[in-house]
Amino acid sequence: MPCSTAKKRSGIIGSYQDDVVTAQYRSEAFVEQLQNFIDPVSSILWGWLLIYVLLATGLGVLTLLNVTAILLLSQWAIAVPADYERSLAEGRKPVFVASTTPGLPTVSRDIVW
Repeated sequence: MPCSTAKKRSGIIGSYQDDVVTAQYRSEAFVEQLQNFIDPVSSILWGWLLIYVLLATGLGVLTLLNVTAILLLSQWAIAVPADYERSLAEGRKPVFVASTTPGLPTVSRDIVW
């Protein structure tokens, strides 16, 4: 901003030049204030973005682990209810024994319920 002790310009051109200088100062001050506001906000946003990316990556890894477990256990999930319904249809009390249930992988010991 022009000094208050500076001699005031007279005439149309002098007044216009003073207005231009004042407008430039005001726009520079506005840009500086805007940067002072945006800098911390952008830092916070980048921090949140980093946290979001890390969390999304972690959830993606957990999803892959869960899908793998589901695929490995799908034999059991299909064979056990089928054995239960077959036992009910034969009129027997449903007792699960892993070695006698068709469609299941072999286990080291019988699992009974």
